[in-house]
Amino acid sequence: MAGNGMGKEGVDGVPDGFVEAALRRVVAMGSNFAVFLRGGGKTFVIFVDHEVGSAIAMYKDGVPRSRPLTHELLISILDGLEIGVDKVLINDLMGNTFYARLFLRGRDAGMKRIFEIDARPSDCIAVALLSGAPILVARHVLDAVNDVGDSPMGGVP
Repeated sequence: MAGNGMGKEGVDGVPDGFVEAALRRVVAMGSNFAVFLRGGGKTFVIFVDHEVGSAIAMYKDGVPRSRPLTHELLISILDGLEIGVDKVLINDLMGNTFYARLFLRGRDAGMKRIFEIDARPSDCIAVALLSGAPILVARHVLDAVNDVGDSPMGGVP
């Protein structure tokens, strides 16, 4: 896997070589889910397992839950430690496998440390939805993915 590819941050806070992406839709497909992201003029799909795909769909739709799911537990732990989610980077694509990094930052004025954690893109997307953190995609990843457009299934069979 290549490095995170982060360069300097631009004026908008987005690292050079990355563009912000937005979650467009989440579609159940048999035992998996298709997660559609749009950034840099392209809509692309990441296929995720049923458990995380279901969670992403619930977070996106604001479905109330009686007990916290794993990603909500993580956010609660981070809140208790006064650590926030800074951003999520989808930083590489090898074959059909996407790679991502989760960036955490201490909220205390005296704590300037940034934590960078290797994580599955599906988990990063779920955490970004819950925390409001931006999802950023490396330009070289966008160059490598197919644009599935904005049709209802986005060109996915």
